[in-house]
Amino acid sequence: MNFTYPDWWHSHGMKLHLNRAETNLEQVTLGSSTTRLIISRNEDSLNLPWNIQWAVLHFYGETAAGNRKVNHETLLTAFGFNNGTPQGSEWLINKYGGTCAEQGAFLRYKQFLNIPCPGTGNDGDPNLSLFLDTNIQQAVLNLMPNEYVLKLRGQIGKYLLLPSTPTGSKLF
Repeated sequence: MNFTYPDWWHSHGMKLHLNRAETNLEQVTLGSSTTRLIISRNEDSLNLPWNIQWAVLHFYGETAAGNRKVNHETLLTAFGFNNGTPQGSEWLINKYGGTCAEQGAFLRYKQFLNIPCPGTGNDGDPNLSLFLDTNIQQAVLNLMPNEYVLKLRGQIGKYLLLPSTPTGSKLF
């Protein structure tokens, strides 16, 4: 099955996989040989209960890394449980193309996710690209409080139109 992906998304995003040894009801960890993404509870804030940390290892040992605190809705939208874009972030969709976005948090086109921003699609960008699949969605859903799980039951893959195996070329 062939797919097209946006220019701002890096194809190494297909290499990130769920690290089951470090994923539980408190944290989701994804990684590859050059990237790492951790979603964990932020105990310091009820309004921003999730901490997203990412790191990308570049050539010559250079690293780009970041940390962002988000609310339930932002985390669920980024990981494909709805397609909303908050007011003030529409410009990202207009300029770069995509399904949904939140400035400073993510840009997503179907199952192609960038955190925290669009990139060039080439090596050296400070953002992390990730291909979402149902295993990743389920792990994120497992973090959520029960009221969110009940509302979202049966929606895994609904907004993403998930393929079985991605390969392909750029879209935008």
